[in-house]
Amino acid sequence: MTLYKRVLKNSSIYMVSNIIQRFLAFLLLPLYTRFLTPGDYGIVAVVSSLVITLEILFMFSLGGAVTKFYFDLRDDPAELKKFYGTVFSFLFMVSVILSAVSLLWGPVFLAPFLDEIPFDPYMAVAIGGLFFFPVYDLYLNVLQTEERTVEFSIATISCFVLKTILSIIFVVGMKKGAIGPIAAESICNFLFFAVAFIRMKDRITFTIDWKHLKTSLAYSIPLLPHTLVTQIKHIADKLFLNSMIGTAAAGIYNIGFQIGNLTAVIAMAINRAYIPVFMESMKSKEAQSLEKLNKLASFLVFFYCTFSFLLSIFSRELLIVLTTEKYYQAYLIVPFIAFSFAARGIYFLFVNTLFFYEKKTKLVAVISIFTALLNIALNYSFIQIFSITGAAAATMTSQIAATIFTAYIAHKYSMISWEYVKYAVVFALSITFAVLINRETVLDLFQLLIVKSVVSVCYFAFCSFIFWKEPFYIFKNWKRLGLFGK
Repeated sequence: MTLYKRVLKNSSIYMVSNIIQRFLAFLLLPLYTRFLTPGDYGIVAVVSSLVITLEILFMFSLGGAVTKFYFDLRDDPAELKKFYGTVFSFLFMVSVILSAVSLLWGPVFLAPFLDEIPFDPYMAVAIGGLFFFPVYDLYLNVLQTEERTVEFSIATISCFVLKTILSIIFVVGMKKGAIGPIAAESICNFLFFAVAFIRMKDRITFTIDWKHLKTSLAYSIPLLPHTLVTQIKHIADKLFLNSMIGTAAAGIYNIGFQIGNLTAVIAMAINRAYIPVFMESMKSKEAQSLEKLNKLASFLVFFYCTFSFLLSIFSRELLIVLTTEKYYQAYLIVPFIAFSFAARGIYFLFVNTLFFYEKKTKLVAVISIFTALLNIALNYSFIQIFSITGAAAATMTSQIAATIFTAYIAHKYSMISWEYVKYAVVFALSITFAVLINRETVLDLFQLLIVKSVVSVCYFAFCSFIFWKEPFYIFKNWKRLGLFGK
């Protein structure tokens, strides 16, 4: 199978998996916005954000070590089993210790972030489920690295379906409010911890091999600050809104975030398929493979920007269909969130170069720390001036900064000649027009839909011309892009 067929096949499977999950999430939006107040939804948003941050601490970024060292050990099955066993055993012990510490001391060190949200029951229930998360997440990392995409998708879809069903039971049937989605998440973590153990027990040797542990931690610990501050950057907006304006504002913001997050779903699905192929191409140094990666990058930037543009200009209509009037204001933040994740998708193209070189992972951490601090400063300033729109603008600005800095540093080590100017021009034009059209209020709904449809076609043709000197190049010449191994 050619390099690009592998990427397309695997990313398509991930994409279908993510689309199914997002579809279910959209089914939940009308329920949540009718059975949860903005304050309840804000509690779910803040608690979920803090739990994801704790998950990173529990994981020690060892998922990255699995991806890196699998390719060194895959030809030695016995040693690979010891490597997997070492990482799994270590993470289980870490989970025991950190869960106990979090339950005992959480009311103290999490209080500034929770503000008026009670630790018990919300964070206590979430931490109870967090204990089981690392083993399940590492199992997913193994599946992704070994390109076992079907099993990965079955596991993630099954988990999400169960979580959806439990959320509906708790929120709609039992009227449990904000604790419902949190409890559903914890129950799913427990059940799929068991699934991960059963699926992996014959493929690993439970042990602590100090050589493998030392090598893994030496690679992963420098990544931990990067992963942690990246997450802090992604939750700072909700935490600042919760403390500066109120839990209801965080709830409204999170609805808009869920819409804009669709770009992230696609970017993550593609990146999951892209990473193994990228690592293999960089290791082989084959000019043909590297050139195909370059062509694919142009297509991906065009795709991320186009999808984010369409999502942004039609966000108001989506919110009218999916939510109630008290959440309609969320459309204002969708362009900033969508293009924040478009910038993140572009960032993935560059940062993988630094991940390939073991000694360069520290640079990733430096960039992440700097841009996280920038994000915090911008959130504090922008929210005071622009309210929830300011939080979204701060998130996008800091992600753009991270992408630019990463591209600049990775350029020194990259074997690929990225088309930086085209990426920047298309991105800048896309976000500018998306924000302007999204704020149009003079025309009625029907007139606005017609204008948006015409503008979308013109936008597509113009951006296509920038990349390929032809307005509808993708439709006319899709084979020549090399996306199907030709």
